[in-house]
Amino acid sequence: QDIYRWTVERLLLISCPAMAYIAVTADWVTVAYFSEAFAPAGPMLRWLALAALWQSLSASIGWLFISQGRDREMFRWGVIHSTAVVLSFLIGLPFGATGVAIAYCCTFNGFCLPLAFWLISRKGPIDIRLLTGVVLNVGPVAAMVGISTLLARHLMPSFDLWISLLVTAIVAAVAWLLSMISLPFGRQVLTQSWGGLRNNFSRLSSSNVA
Repeated sequence: QDIYRWTVERLLLISCPAMAYIAVTADWVTVAYFSEAFAPAGPMLRWLALAALWQSLSASIGWLFISQGRDREMFRWGVIHSTAVVLSFLIGLPFGATGVAIAYCCTFNGFCLPLAFWLISRKGPIDIRLLTGVVLNVGPVAAMVGISTLLARHLMPSFDLWISLLVTAIVAAVAWLLSMISLPFGRQVLTQSWGGLRNNFSRLSSSNVA
């Protein structure tokens, strides 16, 4: 339990805030990464980023099934998950690419992820309380990044595209750090990470001296 939670929380502390930032700046990111011609794809990227908020957590469910020898349950979960995703695509198709992205986002976050939580918690050491605890620990950090980026976007003057991305990225990074410092969970992670870096640096220094 401790190893799984430690690993997943740290993965999510990077991926969730990053997806929150992309969701807010999706139109800018689309133009910057591709070109102005792809600007209409911005709304689609926004919904896909929202769908990707907890993708790392969902992917980790597969680790649990495999490590617990629950291959058949993993297969059933995969079939249900894939079927739900395909149905979401069919529902969204009449509304275009953005409609597909919206339907997928709602299906994944509203059905697939809760289903994965329920299935994996039926057996084994990982229960729903642990999984929801991970979401409640990481969620505020991602929310703070998203809200801060949104405020920065609407309050700052009109800049060049790349300057706007740079400014909002700095705001997002500061919001991430402040939210980590302000939350007990975040302070614990920062303290552990700093301690680990110090230990690794000390070992490296000792080996070089030797």
